[in-house]
Amino acid sequence: MYKGEKVVVPASLRSDYLRRVHMGHVGVESTKRRARDILYCPEMSKDIESRVRACSVCNSCKHINNVSLSKCMMVAERPWSLVAKDLFHWNGEEFVIVTDSFSGWIEIIKLSHTSSRTIIDKLKVVFCKIWDSRCIVL
Repeated sequence: MYKGEKVVVPASLRSDYLRRVHMGHVGVESTKRRARDILYCPEMSKDIESRVRACSVCNSCKHINNVSLSKCMMVAERPWSLVAKDLFHWNGEEFVIVTDSFSGWIEIIKLSHTSSRTIIDKLKVVFCKIWDSRCIVL
């Protein structure tokens, strides 16, 4: 069942769904944001707060995360003003992933090679697509 574009989670599956949205151990607010994008269930915020407070992984890293985030974390003020990118290997193939820190939008691009030139060319295509659909990449 859906409520708009969100999945309505029945009571019998709430624990499982909340566990899944918290898999990355990203903290209360990020988990809430992720859940709100895809799920609906009554008292979801309260349930997420309880789950994160009880999470042994989050509790063991809490003091480390607070110090490093307060010193290092930049906040995106508009879409695509702050991006993260990384290479990954999956199923025998290489990919580059680009994430917009503002919206959480993800672009995944398959690579033929992992050379700097190939990666730069692929990233140019992503950024041209985002900023100007008329942009031509040579």
